[in-house]
Amino acid sequence: MYQPKTQVLIEVNNTLRHHNLNLIPYRTNAEVTVIATQFLRDAVEGLLLRIYVPATRLWANEVDRLLELFRDYLLRTGRKGIRLDQIKTDHGISYEFHGDDAPSASSLSEDFQDFSRFLDLCVSNPEEAEAILRQKSIDPKEIASILTRYSKEAKRLQVDLRHERERKLLNIRQRLESELADFLPNNVDWSVIEKLVASSIPEAFSIVAVSSGSLRGLRSVESSSLTINLMPQIVNTVKGIIAQEIRGDVNISEDDETLLQLIRQHGDNRSTELASAVQVLSDTDIPKSDRLTSAQKLKAFVFSIRDRLGPVATNLMTAYLERKLGLK
Repeated sequence: MYQPKTQVLIEVNNTLRHHNLNLIPYRTNAEVTVIATQFLRDAVEGLLLRIYVPATRLWANEVDRLLELFRDYLLRTGRKGIRLDQIKTDHGISYEFHGDDAPSASSLSEDFQDFSRFLDLCVSNPEEAEAILRQKSIDPKEIASILTRYSKEAKRLQVDLRHERERKLLNIRQRLESELADFLPNNVDWSVIEKLVASSIPEAFSIVAVSSGSLRGLRSVESSSLTINLMPQIVNTVKGIIAQEIRGDVNISEDDETLLQLIRQHGDNRSTELASAVQVLSDTDIPKSDRLTSAQKLKAFVFSIRDRLGPVATNLMTAYLERKLGLK
């Protein structure tokens, strides 16, 4: 087969990126058939955005309510024909926004950020929130009732976000005490471990921060700046329990965490989509066609940053993605 020159490949890839076209790789005709069928089905159904949230994840219930409110907000502000569908498994929920005559996925993402900010303003600055509504295609007579309802919902959400974080902290502390009781010496400073736990769970300062973090994927507990002098076995147990409580019922491996880190660094405006793809791929109850499409999107992403990764790391990561699908 003819291999184009490197400069030609660079120019073609730059052109594709400029027009927001994403290449999806494949190995067999069967794979391209499944991927193309999935693409056509999504196009016919007007898919705008797909987000996967693992069950029992930190703020999973709050994200569910937030997305329902977002759909209602879009309809009230003039976006017609938008619906929110859910695909539930034992391990999580895949949320899908569809629209007949609706904005692009990138525009929808911007709308979600505006909506999250609007909810925060409903609590912190109702006058500015009202000003935002007056700029939308809303009957002026309905603005007062809309503002009242969303203010109540925003306040409830903020309270529930704080309570959920406190519950997670308590669960983690109790699990650590049970699992580390036989390993830790009697004079261990539990306050240091509790600080590590607290620093690893994001604060629910605002709905904007929570929604952005939840939909893009919460950061690894490895990012904690605290240093504790304990046995590596104990440190790994602490970090493992924290990660499980934050992520919920989804099997995220070290390779998956590396991939999520790369997505946070290089995913740009596709970070939410790619992070969801990692989680969809890890949920074996999701239909095989969806998991295959997610794997190929991730492979395309890995190929796109090949210059930063190097050929060895690129080959290892693509081989790992194929193993998760059972192809190797």
